[in-house]
Amino acid sequence: MIFFLTQNFLEKIPVRQKRWLLISAFLLSFGLTPALAQRDKNFYKIQASISKTSLDTDVFKTIDTILHTESIRDGHIKVIFNRDVDFGYRHKRIQIKLRSFDYQVNLLTKNDSVCLSSTTLASSLGVYEDDFRFNQSHSIAAIDSQKALKYLNLRNEFYRSSKTLRDIKDELDSNEIYALRGGDGYTYTWSKLHIDTLVKRNDLKELEKMLQSVNCETQTYGVRGFDLLKRNKVKISSYDEKIIAYIKKRNSDLESCAGDICPIIWKAYN
Repeated sequence: MIFFLTQNFLEKIPVRQKRWLLISAFLLSFGLTPALAQRDKNFYKIQASISKTSLDTDVFKTIDTILHTESIRDGHIKVIFNRDVDFGYRHKRIQIKLRSFDYQVNLLTKNDSVCLSSTTLASSLGVYEDDFRFNQSHSIAAIDSQKALKYLNLRNEFYRSSKTLRDIKDELDSNEIYALRGGDGYTYTWSKLHIDTLVKRNDLKELEKMLQSVNCETQTYGVRGFDLLKRNKVKISSYDEKIIAYIKKRNSDLESCAGDICPIIWKAYN
């Protein structure tokens, strides 16, 4: 949690209250240091343990062992989804809460084998930019090179893409939510407005990139864009039509929200 005490704000409050406010802010920021140190310690412990786990069925047990070792009573483990991401491979996302901090584990699996695993902070403090920077520097994927590269090559051939293993990690870690409206006022989401902009520009190339994403929510936004283009009588290539039909038939689970309730798991196509 970060306080921003602007000059205009400080000028509007009495001197005595101002003094107490500054002291409180200082003490709070000082108190966050050991809490963040504990957060980071938990992160490294989870990441190290998961990186040594090669079987999908053992991942949940590994995390549960950490909770019991740390004697954490307020912790929990929850599988958010376990969805199809082509060619018999699946994307499993696990949410972990340890001492009020949230973590995520994303797995790429085939049968019971873990092909790639990644641990990230999940912005439990709401400091998304700071957590993003932490993840970029400290989140290191554990990769079974042979199995992960097989998946990568299959995807690149099928989607006519040129993704790397780093792309696979980043797109599995992406917390994209498929929602056209959000918040209590049900205003349009940024993603919905972005798709509308791409449609107005007839930006087929950008929409094709979205179809190529490992992230199912991003793919579904891409499909929506193409569906809107077809309503506008824009010509779609036979290959894009094939990919769109495939994604709709696959109909993977999507993460969404309803007001403040998140995550909600649902399917876009009946």
